[in-house]
Amino acid sequence: MEAAKAAATADRYECSMHFLARILEAEKDGLDASELWCEYDEDGVEIRRIQYKRMLKRLSEAFPELELQVAQLLEGVRADEHNSCACPCGTGRIPQWPWVAAMPGKGFCDCPEASNYIGSARSDWIPPDLPYISGPGGQSSIDWA
Repeated sequence: MEAAKAAATADRYECSMHFLARILEAEKDGLDASELWCEYDEDGVEIRRIQYKRMLKRLSEAFPELELQVAQLLEGVRADEHNSCACPCGTGRIPQWPWVAAMPGKGFCDCPEASNYIGSARSDWIPPDLPYISGPGGQSSIDWA
């Protein structure tokens, strides 16, 4: 169950960070990103970051043999031969484990095939009865304690 929760929180945190990267990229290109900033929920991102950190710690405690580097995973690891594999598109890399968040700017492929593959791989780890998507009022329905 710890791996499923870690995969779920990785997915939520990764989505938040990709949305932020999209805003920053638009601004860098000189585009008006004011509407995107209105949609950006800084507090929600921080909550997802804390949840991801907590689940990584719990996974690390439950499976010390994984030798997880929680601080590095939280900040985003660079894609390399130790934590990723070839993307189905053949040009990039995707996370090897579902609890590794493919953070923007860290060398992970961002093609549609990568997104589909990562989503499918994570769903294989997350049981359908684990309600990890935000529930009513934007509150998570997982017991994160």
